This record gives sequence, C-alpha cells and structure tokens, in this order.
Amino acid sequence: MAIRFRPDNDNDNNNDNNNNNNRGGGRNNSALIMTILMFAFRYPKIGIPLIVIGGLAFFFLGGGSGATSNNNPDIYNMGCEISQEKYDESKVFAALSSSSSKYSLPAKVSLRQYAPRPLNQGSQGSCVGWASAYSARTILESATTGTNPNSTAFSPSFLYNQIGIKGCQGAYTGEALEHMKQKGLLQFSKFPYNENSCSQKPSQAQLQEATRYKIRGYNRLTKTGRNYDVDLEAVKQNIAQGAPVIIAAKVPHSFQDMMGKKVWKAKSAEKRNVNNLGGHAMCLIGYDDTKKQFEIQNSWGTQWGDGGFVFVRYEDFKIFCREAYGIFPHQKAKTASTTDFAIECGLYDVATGATLNLRNVRNNLFETTSPIRIGTELKIEITNSLECFTYVFSKEADNGNRQGNALKIFPPSDKYSSYMGIVGTRLFPRNGKFFADDEGTRDFMAIVYSKNELNPDQIRQSIDNAGKGNFYDNVMSAVGNRAFQNLTYKSKSGNLVSFKQSATAKQDIAVVVIALDKK
Repeated sequence: MAIRFRPDNDNDNNNDNNNNNNRGGGRNNSALIMTILMFAFRYPKIGIPLIVIGGLAFFFLGGGSGATSNNNPDIYNMGCEISQEKYDESKVFAALSSSSSKYSLPAKVSLRQYAPRPLNQGSQGSCVGWASAYSARTILESATTGTNPNSTAFSPSFLYNQIGIKGCQGAYTGEALEHMKQKGLLQFSKFPYNENSCSQKPSQAQLQEATRYKIRGYNRLTKTGRNYDVDLEAVKQNIAQGAPVIIAAKVPHSFQDMMGKKVWKAKSAEKRNVNNLGGHAMCLIGYDDTKKQFEIQNSWGTQWGDGGFVFVRYEDFKIFCREAYGIFPHQKAKTASTTDFAIECGLYDVATGATLNLRNVRNNLFETTSPIRIGTELKIEITNSLECFTYVFSKEADNGNRQGNALKIFPPSDKYSSYMGIVGTRLFPRNGKFFADDEGTRDFMAIVYSKNELNPDQIRQSIDNAGKGNFYDNVMSAVGNRAFQNLTYKSKSGNLVSFKQSATAKQDIAVVVIALDKK
C-alpha cells in the first residue's frame, strides 16, 4: 500500500443542533398548526383554550418571526430555504491552523467601506439575491478594483429571477453561488429590481455580459464534511482576507424589531425555538474579537438596525446561523503581478508536534533523514504567499513484481476543497491524518501545488499510466510542461522545503516529492 488518509471520526460526527432539513420562510410550523386545529374541532372544550395558549406561546417564543411589534408595523420578508442536503453539496474550506505560531488574525476587521448602501427587498422573498449578488459580490468587486460600491453594485434580481422558487418566495444560497460561479452577474443599473415581480428574465446579450463577472468559486465554512457546525475561525479568516461571507440564518421576532438598534441579542425563548424559525440570507462583512461580535449587512433598508447593518454576538451567531459560505477572494491586479508564488512545506508529526527532518536528494525530491515508525500519523504544514490549489498523492516503493497504484490522499473526498486562497500557515488534512501503514519499508508522497484548479483523479490516473519506472518520474510526467521551469527547491532549517517563483510565470504547477523510510 502507501501513506494513506485516516479520518478523525470523533470530529466528523454531526451532533450539532442544526442537523435538520427544515425549510426557511416560516413554513416549518404548518403541520403542527393543522394538528392543533383538528384537535380543537373534535374536542372544542379542550381545543379552543389550547389554541389560545398555543397562539400566545407561538408569538412570544418567536415562532411568529414574520411579524413585528406595534412600534414597527412593517413586515420584513425573508425567503432563504435552508437544506442540509443542499448544503452538503458544497466543498469544505481548508482553514488556516490556529495552533501555528505563524498564524495570526487582526482583532477587528470590517469591509463596510466596500459595501453598497443597504436597500430594502420589500415584499419579495429575494434575500438570497441581495446577500449574494448585491452585498457580497459588490464588496468583492469594490475591494478589488477600488470602485465606488454604489456605482458598481450588482443586481439581486438578475440572480434571483433565474433561481427563485415559484412564487418569488425563496431560493437556496448554494444554488445562488453555483450560478454566480457558472454564469456570473450583471450590475444593478443594467437589471433594476422590482419587488412586485420576479418574472423578468435576462436577454441573451445580458447573459453574455454577465460572464465577465463570475466568481472564481466558493466553499462552505464548516469544521468537517459531516459536521455542519459553522466554523467561526474560518469565517473570520475569509473576512480578514477581504472576502465577505454569505450566511443563511434562522431569524426570530426580535431580530426584525431592530429599528435604530446596533447590537442584536437573542432571547432565551428564541434560542429554544430556533428550529421553528424562518430562514433569511445576509452578508457577513466584519468581526470584532474584542467585543465577540460579527458585523452583518441586511436587505431591510436603512431604517432597520444601524443604517441597515447590525452586530451579532458570536454566541448567538453559533445558534442561529445554519449555513456559511466563503467566496474565493479576488486578487488586486497589482498584488497578483508583484507578489512571488512562494511556498514552505513540511511533514508534521502529530505525536511530537515537530516537523520531520528532510534532506534534498535532487531538485524537488527529498527524503526523511531517519525512518519513521509504522503507524506514525502525519499532517502537512504549508505556508503560502498566494492562493493555490493543493493535492497530495502517495505510493509504496515498488518491491519486486508488486506494482501498486498511486493513491489520491488529499483532498480525501469530493466533500473537501483543495483551494487554499486564504494565505498563511495551515496544517492539513484538518479532518484527519496521513498515516504510515505496515506494508513495505519505503513510501512516497507527492505534494502538487497549482495556481489553477486541477482534476486530481486525472492526475492520479496519469501517474499510473506514465510508465517511467519510478514514482518521482511518473509524477513529473503527469504534470508535464505545466511544471515551473528552473525552480530551485531548498531545505529550510532541515525540516521545511521552500521554493519561490514569479507570479507572472507561464507555468502554474510546483511539485515536492518526499520519500519516507519506515520501520
């Protein structure tokens, strides 16, 4: 066999209270209401008082979140459909390592200066379009290009009118992001918003123009593939890199009644009743670790909250937020052309907390200076200066007539993203470990870094089909002329491999191959 991936099953169990398939929009309570009404008609002496008591409880416990207090007669519309099955279709973000001494985040970040003026979605359930297109995509564009967000704002209806559920009353956030990735968006000025109708569809010319404004990709910000807890650290990492986060949250009554208020604090009864609340999409634009709060842009106009924005405590966010998506950040043109593509990487021994000592055999081939024990658990430590995609393959050294196939060991499955666009230091795989099995005495690992997304299954197949006689040559044959030319790989401090290449180089792949002896 070879170095293989082993999942952390304890961390991958989904035991969070958001493990449900409730749909948003406040329609979750209909079955319960019908049951109560049927009981009341059959047993009126008991049923009618039950309706009165139930109605009061429904209102005061937050189930009537679509209504507002007498001080706020407006009814704010929502429209975000929340589905764990849909959420599961998105790949998990590879977060930076908070345990690394090389890792640090600012205590406070806000992207509000790049946000367009908050507007009101009105009577339409189009919050997904507002959070995704109008807020998040506009912030990304303004932060990247320096343009005024109000003049470059993207149209919520261009997106929503193509993905909305029949009746203009909802949409799935994941579908919105996939549409933005595949087909792009159009500016608000070229596709105005009409709260009374979602029937207008873009013309072919508009669809063609929208392709100029695609997003590069997105990830879901959860801790693992099967644990759907929102990862607060990953959320903050995205925001710190200038990438807004789109969220789908359960929204109670008190959140609607926020006229002129800056910080929302959930009530105890609302926390207990969270699963019965409707869904609403919003855009996360900042965080403040000193106050333990996230900053959110909403789509209910400037009279709501603090001019259309609100702060939510981390403790409340963890309860009410059910989905969080990070959009791949766009690099500023100046940064992309002047920053070298630099990588430092090494093999991290989980038991000792140290990186293995390596020596250079030739060019980009390295080996451990002493054998590792069978069963040793490893992670890869990587520090990247620019965004990249990372893939790991392994193979046991050929022994006589035994010819094993190469294995793809990262990403471990289609649930996990290879994208490492948030620069810094990370240990991966986050949801598991690589381990040395008890077969053979030497294994190989190939770490492939690319400036562009690759198909890892095709690369693995190309490694097997190369027929060069050894794993190293087969890997280099598989990446072909896309590998950086004349790249110098160095051993840093005896345990890290480093290289640097101009960001403007035509090639887009770097490979580090490490041989590990086992005993």
